[in-house]
Amino acid sequence: MKLNIKKIILIICITNLALPIWLDALFIPHKANTLALSSAGIAGNVDAAINPASLNYINPYIGMSSNKGYIDASGSKSTWVFGKNVNRYISVESFGVDDIPIQLDNDGIPDGYTSTNWLAFDFGSAISVSKSENFNMGYNFKLNYIKLDTERYWGYTFDLGIKKKINQRFEVGFVLKNLGQEHSIANKINLDDYSYTGLGFGYNTKTFKRNNFHINTELYIDYIYTKQNDIFKLAIDTAFPYVNLMLGSTYINGEQEFNDFSYGLSFRFKNWMVLFGNSIHENAAIGS
Repeated sequence: MKLNIKKIILIICITNLALPIWLDALFIPHKANTLALSSAGIAGNVDAAINPASLNYINPYIGMSSNKGYIDASGSKSTWVFGKNVNRYISVESFGVDDIPIQLDNDGIPDGYTSTNWLAFDFGSAISVSKSENFNMGYNFKLNYIKLDTERYWGYTFDLGIKKKINQRFEVGFVLKNLGQEHSIANKINLDDYSYTGLGFGYNTKTFKRNNFHINTELYIDYIYTKQNDIFKLAIDTAFPYVNLMLGSTYINGEQEFNDFSYGLSFRFKNWMVLFGNSIHENAAIGS
């Protein structure tokens, strides 16, 4: 059987994103489409990293991304979605910063340099619940390794996703994310602060259609609950022939106030797609 794979190149530019590279990397979007939509789309078919239940609808493809972040942070992600009757998902990703200056006094001269890096491997799968396409499930299992100066951490997380199609226009989704454990040489780290539950609503419509020209619009509204914060996400994905326009925004209310605005474009030609995503944030702790 010849596997019909859509070849996709993902190009990402992340500007003004100042998240520390530690377990916070579990929240950073590593693909252009998820970044452009502010990682919204729990009820959509955006990406398995947002809701693994979407694997039931995502066509097989190979994707590669290059990521740029704040203070020379950079990384990459390679993704493969495959399967015949049940879609599965493999990804390898990295993110980090090299040559971070160490200051032991206030003379402005670095006393040395260090680095921080995050590596992760994901395996996910759709779950066949019934012959009905109105209810779907999926899971994702992640292994990660973190180098933070001289410290080393490793661990795993587990995600579970559910999607329910209400009618031709409305969908609802639910996720449990980042359930797991993290370890260092000295102790075990509690991941309760990084685990969350999410509820999402999706609405899709054909905004305009005439002859061979059409505009399809998908609207996503997500609510995410964490131990410290309430997170609200809103995104819209508008598809024209050959081109998609994406907009997204996140607002965090709680211990870590934060909001962002993101946008992106995708260009499709035959079995190829090139994407660009960008995020601009505003953080009460560090500014814009």
